[in-house]
Amino acid sequence: IGDGEIERAADGAFEDDICIPSEFCNVGSENCIDDMIDSTFPEFAQHFNEPSYLSERAILTPTNSTVAHVNSLIVERIPGESQSYYSVDHAEDYPGTATELNNSFRPEYLNSLSVPGLPTHELKLKVGVVVMLMRNLNQTLGLCNGTRMMVTRLLPNCDECEVISGNFVGTKHFIPRMEIFPTDSKLPYKLMRKQMPLQICYAMTIIKSQGQSLKNVGLYL
Repeated sequence: IGDGEIERAADGAFEDDICIPSEFCNVGSENCIDDMIDSTFPEFAQHFNEPSYLSERAILTPTNSTVAHVNSLIVERIPGESQSYYSVDHAEDYPGTATELNNSFRPEYLNSLSVPGLPTHELKLKVGVVVMLMRNLNQTLGLCNGTRMMVTRLLPNCDECEVISGNFVGTKHFIPRMEIFPTDSKLPYKLMRKQMPLQICYAMTIIKSQGQSLKNVGLYL
């Protein structure tokens, strides 16, 4: 049902429980996340900037918060300095005057919101980081929602990225900041976020993995 909740039967039990064979599970280790990263991305330090290595691997997990946590751990393993890109946020389509709108929705509050389908307020990147495009930019060039790319250059107002999946592998494109709003949101107003339509994607939600071709997958439940 909605919000990722599993529907319960009348007696309170979950319907259609899924049993995963024990040989595919690792529940006894205190550092199971590190173990999963090492298993899904073996010898990562030697291959972190190889498109063919990166394109066939990912960690899948149910929630966006877990995705962000796992991705941050993997980005820390990449050498080099990181660069942060911050969004410009504002609210629209809310009854009242412009002054009331600005007083009701301060930038600090809007920046703190994490909305499915929108990039984060702070996008922290390094050269070599794998990202996923979150919007259709140019389908004739393969720049579609879900395209996986690797950051090759960090520029002040955009990034240069190399496509690592699909039919346009090896092509490079500049990804600029753009105004984005969520297509499905429960907010009583429209949140407009000006940010590069990218998200780090060593880990991704199970739903977001639809359409991806992967050979080595870690499932973090």
